[in-house]
Amino acid sequence: MFPFFGSRQGKHAVLEVIRNIAGIVQVQRFDREMTILGLDSAASIVRCLLISRASKTQIALRLAQFAQFKAARLIKMRALIDTFDLVEQSSIHLPNMSSCVVRTR
Repeated sequence: MFPFFGSRQGKHAVLEVIRNIAGIVQVQRFDREMTILGLDSAASIVRCLLISRASKTQIALRLAQFAQFKAARLIKMRALIDTFDLVEQSSIHLPNMSSCVVRTR
């Protein structure tokens, strides 16, 4: 559903993902709710307000970012996004899960 999400390795791969996302949404607002700093790590919770380039609708989401540093360079970055909330706000229509039959033995 969101092909640009997932693990990437290397500067060029990460920059390509950022270009893909920038082609789909525009950042309208980026508010840091909380940041925790360690000696070689950092974590943040961020609230974002995005605008869909295709439909011009607003998309609000929260994400958590986790970074690790070594010798003053970023060596690892993880971001967790509530994709269920993204799907609810987008024009993507999922099948009605209430009509699914669950069978147990």
